Amino acid sequence: MTEDNMKTKNDINLAVYLFKDKRANCYVAYCPSLNLCGYDHTQRAAQKDFLYVLDEYLNEQTENGTLVEDLIQHGWTITENEVIAPTFHAMYRAKGSQLRDILTDESVDYRRYNVPCPIIL
Repeated sequence: MTEDNMKTKNDINLAVYLFKDKRANCYVAYCPSLNLCGYDHTQRAAQKDFLYVLDEYLNEQTENGTLVEDLIQHGWTITENEVIAPTFHAMYRAKGSQLRDILTDESVDYRRYNVPCPIIL
């Protein structure tokens, strides 16, 4: 299936993990299903930066016609009727998983929240 013949809107809830990176002395909002992050000196600013990064990512991938390919490379499943993000377990078990590093680092306090994201394919 190519992007040209997929023009449906899929509302996806992206899991985002917000934590303080003590080495960089900033907050990070990280979305493992897209491997995107935003960061800044406050939690709110990091969340806002993440939304900016997400918007730029979606615009660039859509303009370049590479969104489907990139999502598949990140472990997404795309059919004619559905766009499905990779499961938590798949992201956690992936080789070099940043999600696993965040969740197993005892010095990192994190919280998970969802970001609604319309993906047009």
